[in-house]
Amino acid sequence: MSVFKLLLVATAFVACGCTCGGLGPDLDSGIGVAPQVTLTVESATVISDRIKGTVTVSQCASVTQVELLGSDQSFIADANFKGNPTTWEIARDLLSRFYAAKGLALPLTLFAKVVCDDGRTGLSPSVSVTFMPVASTRSTPGVQMLPDSFIAEGGVGGTATTFLGCIVRDDAFQVVRMNTNGEVIDRVDGAPFNCSANSVITERSRATSTRWLLEPNRGAFAFDDQLNITNSVRGKVTRIGVGSDGNAIIFEDDLPRPMVHRVNRVPVSPSQQVVWSVEFPEQMIATPVVDAPNGWVFTASWQKNVDGIARIVMIKYAYADGTVLNTIGSTTRVPELLTIDYGTNGNRAIAPRGEFSPDGTLLYMPLPTFDVNQNQHAVVLACATGAGGCEGPTRRWSSMVFPTVVKTAAPFANGNFIAAASETEVYVLNASDGGVANLGLSPQTPAQGLIVLQLQPGLGTDLYLFNGQEGGYPSEIVAIDAPSKGELWRLAVGTGTSPSNGMFLAVDDNAQPWLRVGLSQVKPLPNAAYRTLRSP
Repeated sequence: MSVFKLLLVATAFVACGCTCGGLGPDLDSGIGVAPQVTLTVESATVISDRIKGTVTVSQCASVTQVELLGSDQSFIADANFKGNPTTWEIARDLLSRFYAAKGLALPLTLFAKVVCDDGRTGLSPSVSVTFMPVASTRSTPGVQMLPDSFIAEGGVGGTATTFLGCIVRDDAFQVVRMNTNGEVIDRVDGAPFNCSANSVITERSRATSTRWLLEPNRGAFAFDDQLNITNSVRGKVTRIGVGSDGNAIIFEDDLPRPMVHRVNRVPVSPSQQVVWSVEFPEQMIATPVVDAPNGWVFTASWQKNVDGIARIVMIKYAYADGTVLNTIGSTTRVPELLTIDYGTNGNRAIAPRGEFSPDGTLLYMPLPTFDVNQNQHAVVLACATGAGGCEGPTRRWSSMVFPTVVKTAAPFANGNFIAAASETEVYVLNASDGGVANLGLSPQTPAQGLIVLQLQPGLGTDLYLFNGQEGGYPSEIVAIDAPSKGELWRLAVGTGTSPSNGMFLAVDDNAQPWLRVGLSQVKPLPNAAYRTLRSP
């Protein structure tokens, strides 16, 4: 046989993958067979400081390396393969190059590439994962680590953060304080009514450490730092404003005679919970502002008549006794801020929801407008409350006409910004002139199919949008650290059909956000850290 013929035989033997002469493939060594690699991740959505998973290799006698690759098949990390299966992890810092382009939570496509000692390589099918880098996540199977909704407190100067909220305990709804281990460390005893996920807990009074809990249409009660109830009222309470002294102004929407009450944090006497009560004209459309040092209470009323006219009036009460302070001359009439003619052709007058500035000197009011095709839009007005009317110098500014039905205009960031929110768009306005402050003048929006359920301001310029299905609980949270910088992060988890498959967020006294994601407690990174990851 010539040399040429011998070479042909050798080449053919290799090309047939060791199956010539009746020999089958060697699955252990993988000689002549492409190596196989399988990649898994722990969950489709990972909220942690790292992503974890497993990798399994076959058809490779000896593995030189298993690499974890991104969607462009660029190297991210070594899986440190030690045999089947090998658990791998990718720390959040190894993903830094993706955050600016893809945002947070980070959508990733991952591959695993195996390199055998004989030089053969194989690539796994892709796996998709959404990664939210956080400081920590705590969970205990079957245990809800935070209340459905809650107030975060503490965190300053090394003090522990705790959480106030309503939970089911011993077959009853109770207000409790929980620690970061998910343990109940204190509770309110002797509450006059059950709390719920709809309970509103006010901020702590700096002077007296008093908080109030309002349960819509049930009542309200005051409690101190040790969770002792100090005073309470029952009734169809729907709004509450608390002064710096810890005393409250409460609106009771009890038709046909709505009432405003001043209720101190401690009763006037054992038999007198209420300091004064006055009848309120129709519907209260803004949370009352209590200026205890100056002795004033600011309220706003929506009044309708049969002629298709609606009036918005600001009523200023004396904090001491409930006397109306802004009547016209010797009459009992108060000046009208705005008069709205909604006609007699069947248009339904819907009361707007305004909000006062923190000091009560301005009322921010979203009002409906209609284009030539009778499509409804909205404009926000800033009306001074010190004089009658909202025209000329008393109208501080009018916003642009928004192409959506703005339902609330809520100040945040110490009154420097106004969040003008519809169900599908949130515009942030400068309190100085009403100009749009959003990045690129574009509103923040929920994911398709969701609506804005609630706005949660932080301690600085941060604002959080709670989005979900109508009538449900938040299943998406969007964080804004500063309006001009746009979206900071967006996390979507669960369906929001119940609190346990939705989310909630609160900010502690050190400006640290805390999340309840389903049953788990999550401590996100500080907003400044996320901004560094995202870049400006």
